[in-house]
Amino acid sequence: DVAAPAERSGLVRRALGDTSVSLLKGTMLVPEFGVGLANLATGGYAGKAAESLGFRPKEARAEMEQWYSPEQQAANREVQQAQGFVDTAVAAVRNPSTILHSAIESAPSLIPAGVVARGALALAPRVGGALAAGIGEGAVSAGQTAEQVRQETADGLLTGKQAALAGGSGALTGLIGAVAGKIANRLGIGDIDQLVAGVQQAGPKAQKSLARA
Repeated sequence: DVAAPAERSGLVRRALGDTSVSLLKGTMLVPEFGVGLANLATGGYAGKAAESLGFRPKEARAEMEQWYSPEQQAANREVQQAQGFVDTAVAAVRNPSTILHSAIESAPSLIPAGVVARGALALAPRVGGALAAGIGEGAVSAGQTAEQVRQETADGLLTGKQAALAGGSGALTGLIGAVAGKIANRLGIGDIDQLVAGVQQAGPKAQKSLARA
């Protein structure tokens, strides 16, 4: 007998259901930021302690991956299985929904980045909006990287080298973000990190265009 073709998921499941899953996965990145920053100061003991209390974002995200529609799961799987930058980029272009969901998943992390940016401006007003937003973006990146690296280690801790790499990665991300923010300001277009932080210095075009997601 010929197997019947699988029924395609409806628009509501794809548009609302899959989007909700991505947002929920993104919320898991927010506490990872805080735990990760504590990891940098404690060598991973903060994360290990949180894990002993039931904080297991890696397992939670893996479970949530099964909540996507079959079509989105297949698209995600193709991108995840791609090898190398070029193949991954090609796979993402072939499956544009993965690009959209990646942006949705990263959206909740804009909130703590904005809080850090405002704190940076409060402590040092002269740093300017673009640099403050870059500091916020870099801090969140460093924290999330540190916690995600810790989750993969055999002993559940971070070595000094791993902590330094996570911090360096965050610093680089923050620098790139600050430069991009300055360019956005010069061009008079919007920068999502500065807008969320409430420090956008761009002109009227900022209300119509976003430089980065």
